Amino acid sequence: MKRHFFAGLSSVVWLVCNCAGTVYAQSNIAIPHNSGAMTLTLAPPSACFYQFTDNGGVAGTYDALSGAGSVITFMPSSPGNKIIAEFTAFHTEEGFDGLFVYDGPDVDAPQIGSGAPALLGLPNPFSNGAGGWQGNSAPYNIAPNTVRATASNTSGALTFAFDSDRTIAKGGWIALVSEVPGNVCSLQAAGPLTVSATAGTCEADVQTAPPAITPGACAQILQLSYQLDDGPVVVVPTPAPPVVAIDGVPVGLHAITWRLTAPCVGSLAANTTQLLTVNDVTPPHIQAPANVTLSLGAGQCSAKYLYTVEAADDCNMLPEHSLETPVDFNNGAAGIMFDVKNIHDRPLEISAFGPVLDPGTWPVEVYVTATANTWQGYEDAPTAWRLLGTRKVVSDQANAGTLLTDFSLVLQPGESRGIYITSAIGAPLRCTGTGAGVQRKNDDGVLEIASTPGASKGYPFAETGFSRAFNGFIKYKTSDA
Repeated sequence: MKRHFFAGLSSVVWLVCNCAGTVYAQSNIAIPHNSGAMTLTLAPPSACFYQFTDNGGVAGTYDALSGAGSVITFMPSSPGNKIIAEFTAFHTEEGFDGLFVYDGPDVDAPQIGSGAPALLGLPNPFSNGAGGWQGNSAPYNIAPNTVRATASNTSGALTFAFDSDRTIAKGGWIALVSEVPGNVCSLQAAGPLTVSATAGTCEADVQTAPPAITPGACAQILQLSYQLDDGPVVVVPTPAPPVVAIDGVPVGLHAITWRLTAPCVGSLAANTTQLLTVNDVTPPHIQAPANVTLSLGAGQCSAKYLYTVEAADDCNMLPEHSLETPVDFNNGAAGIMFDVKNIHDRPLEISAFGPVLDPGTWPVEVYVTATANTWQGYEDAPTAWRLLGTRKVVSDQANAGTLLTDFSLVLQPGESRGIYITSAIGAPLRCTGTGAGVQRKNDDGVLEIASTPGASKGYPFAETGFSRAFNGFIKYKTSDA
């Protein structure tokens, strides 16, 4: 049996299953024993990986006297992908037997060397015997026991060559050879989508563009799928069509989760979420009572009549939730900055803000950080923010929030943003805090409003007063009632 297995790693993998339950058999490939160079190309999903061993196979020792004809090259399935080899066992005769690794399609490619001096046995056909991996030191360049084709290697291939002398043979090696995208893969969804339900029904047949996959090589090796809310995972054909159809989506707010996974083992390479809103366009119906004639008694000029008007909507409406903060202000300013965060497992859409304002008519502006997950550090950087909208509102009381409606700020699960609400005139925004130490965080299990700390602001993006807490409420919608 092979010896010198690495702690925490399994030495033999016979079958692998992906998340859809498909079983793939693995091929065991031994390095040629002086029979000439061999080239193998991965071809997912039928050939996702190889178990690569010395010429003695999984259980035996290697044969002595390997040389110039003991070479194997592994090629990726498509340009841009990189071969990676993960060694689970490695043992050669130190000083005499070595495995040589080359960053390319043959032994003329740049060597991924160990730094070891030349092997003592001749004729040393590979790299004059220097840089071979020997003893218990498995090849690596990105992590222990793991070697990968480098970014500058346009072929994405790795070549292995084995040189051993005439005498002592050891257990050799076992490695799992597979491929990975050459770059970090990413998905960019088409953006929030709003459609109308078919008239007279409570559902819609939806069409959306699939997410953009970058770089393009990721689309060739990885598998795109989507999942509507908690429904089944649907695999998108390769190449992806220009439009993906999702039929029978009910009225309400939904999340389409797009995933990019390795087709063989189902490991996740990238994911993104797209918000989908299906609006109900069929008005509710009202059922008035039947015509009735009342007869008045002698001397009566009127009579009481009680009746019921029935109203119904065939579709469930998307509920709007409200998260309130304490209203205990002792300060005010033109504006206030604080953070919001989605702490739920579904996307949410902030639809309204309700800051506490002094009585009067105010031109209010609402900003959100463009990319930063907090206002802190960006309080004096207008270019770090984008305008969500302006509203001219009338506040008739100073102890309750004033509703600012018709906003759409989508937060994905775990996503947070900085918020800046300000009046263009005066200082009507009420807040809590006159000195340091005000730390306030409120949540309802879905949305979190955090002034930890918050800040009051002059207009626009002017002087800052730290440790100020927002007073008011925020309204939002989510697919969970």
